[in-house]
Amino acid sequence: MDRVPLFVWSVLVTAVYILILPAFGIISHIVRQEANKKEAFGTLGMIYAMVAIGVIRICRGLTGVVLANSSIDIILHDTYYVVAHFHYVLSIGAVFAIFGGVIHWFPLFTGVGLNNF
Repeated sequence: MDRVPLFVWSVLVTAVYILILPAFGIISHIVRQEANKKEAFGTLGMIYAMVAIGVIRICRGLTGVVLANSSIDIILHDTYYVVAHFHYVLSIGAVFAIFGGVIHWFPLFTGVGLNNF
């Protein structure tokens, strides 16, 4: 069974990190603009954010640890488990940030405001 060369693997990992950078920018812009104050988060908000990031990383990490075992990875190769792990890792950061950006900038793009209910 062919293994992915180290160079190809490092290029793909770098591409995944490059995909998440715009999401970080979108989220930080939204948080900074919506805060309307000097601090974006208070102490309690930072605690909640760190706990949420930790829970998300644990869930992503648990599926990644399974794939890190080479004997299990050979069995799971070309299955939906690998596809689900990849999409779960990307969707948490990138897709939710895109949704947040669209919701945040929708009135600017269209001139139509959303309900405040």
